[in-house]
Order: sequence, then C-alpha cells, then structure tokens
Amino acid sequence: APPEPLHSGAWLGSTAYAAVILGVAWLAGGLALDANWLEAGALAVGPARSGEFWRAVTALTLHLDVGHLLANLGFGVVFGLLAGQLFGPGVAWATVLCAASAANLFNAFVLPASHWSVGASTTVFATLGLLAAYSWRRRDQEDRWAYRWAPLVAGVILLGFTGAGGERTDVMAHLTGFAM
Repeated sequence: APPEPLHSGAWLGSTAYAAVILGVAWLAGGLALDANWLEAGALAVGPARSGEFWRAVTALTLHLDVGHLLANLGFGVVFGLLAGQLFGPGVAWATVLCAASAANLFNAFVLPASHWSVGASTTVFATLGLLAAYSWRRRDQEDRWAYRWAPLVAGVILLGFTGAGGERTDVMAHLTGFAM
C-alpha cells in the first residue's frame, strides 16, 4: 500500500491530552474545590452500576502517584501522536476517548462491585489497539500470513510487555481498552 499522508496538526491532540492529564493531577493534588477527586471520579463499580456513568470518563484523568501519571503521560503522548498523524487529532482522540470510556463501562458491569480503578492507561491501550488494528487492516490480505498479522502480534506483545505487570495493574482495563 502507498504510504499514508500524515496530518501535520497531530501534535495538537497530544498537547491537549497532556494538558488535561497534568491539569487534573495538579487540581486533584491540591484538593481543588475541597473535594477528594479520587473518591469522586474513580471508576467505582458499585456507583457506576447505579447510574454514575461519568466515572467511565473521569477515571481516565486520575492517577495514584507520579510514576503512574508519567507512564501514562509518556506512552499516551507518543501513541496519540502516531494516531493523530494517521487520522487527524480530532478523529484520533475522539475515537480513543470513546473506546476507553466504553472499556471502562464494560468493566463496570463485569467486574466485582468492590472493584475500582483510575488512570489513563485504558486510553493508552485503546490508542495502541487502534494503531494495531488500523495497520493490520491496511495490509494486503494476499500477503504472507506473518506479514499480514504482524501489526496485531506486535500490539499484543506491547500490551503484554507494558500492561500486564505490577501488583496494582488493572490488566482487565488494559485488555478491554486494547480490544475496544
């Protein structure tokens, strides 16, 4: 296939993503509005099942510590930049936000009522899944199977390498983000 024309404004979406993630971290860290942002915005399964569906989105902006924030910020900016170059920043980030929110809602209805999660990693893996699926679909279906399936295999390897370790890792959120 011929090379894709790249969108030159892709950096705008990644810049907006970084601004939102850092802005919410700053506000939450200072307990702006005298609120516990984690308690109010985490994907708490019980409240989400009871109709607090906004938690599927707000949980994507909250983080537990600086390492968690920086990992999601770094991978999110890079993967988002790549997606923005292929689709344009608006289409890329709207697609990623819808996929990550849908993944969180799905998790809210399949995980135990006591489960809760926060973090933009669902967004990061939704972006990775979008890139892998798009690259796979662009391959000529008559090519060798290894070449044809390489983007999906690479995406799954990156998912396993970056999204399946650590005692507080929400593997289900990463899997559903990637799959959505």
